Amino acid sequence: MNKLSFSIVDGVITYEGKLDETVSSNFFTESLVALGSEHSTVKMDFSGVSSGNSVGIRFLHRYLSQLDRKVIFKKVPLWLLEQFGMQRGFIVEGTVIESVYLPFYCSATEEDIYHVWKMGDDVPIMKDYETFEAPNVIVDGKEFEPDFDFESAFAVFTDI
Repeated sequence: MNKLSFSIVDGVITYEGKLDETVSSNFFTESLVALGSEHSTVKMDFSGVSSGNSVGIRFLHRYLSQLDRKVIFKKVPLWLLEQFGMQRGFIVEGTVIESVYLPFYCSATEEDIYHVWKMGDDVPIMKDYETFEAPNVIVDGKEFEPDFDFESAFAVFTDI
C-alpha cells in the first residue's frame, strides 16, 4: 500500500505522506499523467511529505532523471532539501527550487512553526552560506529563529 498520495491543484502536483519503499517510479508517472500533457513545466510541492528513505529517494531520482520537462520544486521540506544537497546530480540543469518549507522556533513561547521561504526573494541564492546570517521570521508578533543548520540545508544551492 502506497504511503504517498498526490492531488493536483492549479497545475501543481502536491504530495502527502511518506516517500519510502511503498512508492514506485510508476507512482510519479501516474501523477504526471494526471497533471496532463498540456503542462510543459512540472510543478511539485513536497510540503506534505513528512519523511523519506533511500528507496523512495531513489525512485524519485530515477523518475526525475527520465523526465523531459522542466521541474519546479515548491515548498521543499528540510529533509528533502538536505537529500538534494548530499546527492550530486539530483538537481539537474533547468530544475528550479522555487521555495523551501523550513522549521523555526520561538524561544519566548517555545513554539515551533514551519515557514515558506521563496528562494531569491526571502533568501538569496549564493555560492557559499558559511557567513550568511539567516533572517528570523515574525508571525503574530512573535519572533521565530531558524531551527536547522543553514549550511547543510542550503548545500544544494552551492553546487548549482
